[in-house]
Amino acid sequence: MSVHTIPVGAARALADRGRTSGTAFQAVLVALAQTLQRAVTRVRATEEAALNLAQRQKVAAVADDLAATEAALKDALNAQGRCLLDGRRSLREKVKDASEKVRASLAQKPEPGAVSWWFALSEAVEALDEAAEQVAALAETQPAGAPAAALGREVVAQLDAHREALLTEAERWVG
Repeated sequence: MSVHTIPVGAARALADRGRTSGTAFQAVLVALAQTLQRAVTRVRATEEAALNLAQRQKVAAVADDLAATEAALKDALNAQGRCLLDGRRSLREKVKDASEKVRASLAQKPEPGAVSWWFALSEAVEALDEAAEQVAALAETQPAGAPAAALGREVVAQLDAHREALLTEAERWVG
């Protein structure tokens, strides 16, 4: 499975170029990091549902790469960006989070192996597709030649490559 990585140095270099644009660029970094974080969560669920070690290792490589990019983006945040990332949540968001935690605690936990590999894989592919669409839309709104636009395009390419890698892995196991 080929993995499209964004070298940590390249992500940091683009982030350093964008520092001059201040809060707007930091907001883009935060949005990218949060989008990647959601995608990593779904890919990790696929890793847990893997049927064998080979699947687990291949999916783990995808998740690890996306997590490394997320970490590089978070490392590039300045004080303003960290404030945006850790920003105050509204009462509505706190209530929603509490409600989800209560539902999760009351829900019956599936036994290990009960989650279907195919279901988890389709969820991960969908998550990567959604993330790529969100990042592409964000990148398109940036000024031409802006570091945020370049970084967004790199992240979209990474997400697309990982989605294709997971689809290829699925085809390999079906065929």
